[in-house]
Amino acid sequence: MLQSYTENNTKLFTENNTTEMVEQQKLMKRYARLVQVGVQDFISVELNYQDEARMLLSKRTNSTGLIIMISFLVVSLGSLLFAILLSTQIGTSLNKIVHFAQKISEGNLIVKGLEVKTNDEVAVLADTFHNMAQHLGLVISSIVGASKISMIQLL
Repeated sequence: MLQSYTENNTKLFTENNTTEMVEQQKLMKRYARLVQVGVQDFISVELNYQDEARMLLSKRTNSTGLIIMISFLVVSLGSLLFAILLSTQIGTSLNKIVHFAQKISEGNLIVKGLEVKTNDEVAVLADTFHNMAQHLGLVISSIVGASKISMIQLL
């Protein structure tokens, strides 16, 4: 189109047809304005689209950050609750074992009620203390029995 415009202007210029040249120039100015308006409209629409996309992305980013923070808080609170429950359970079991060991150290080898309701090292420790108390009782009974026999033999 531009080449035909140039050829057309050259032809009009050589023919000295100024009125038609003015008309051609006006037509070209109208075309230029139409193109300019079209480009400006396109840029405006594109900028509006970019703004909408930026706002949507910002909203999604904010909601994603909120979801991450809430998830972190839930996991943290769950972990804290689990740690408190676990430490309470272990502490209770160890307190029972300590109480049992104190009774044994006081000479009471017939202590009952050492029941730990876990399946871990604390339960093994409780069973070991319970077995130790029974064996100590048997050993002391054997010693007392042997001592009575030797006293009777001495008499």
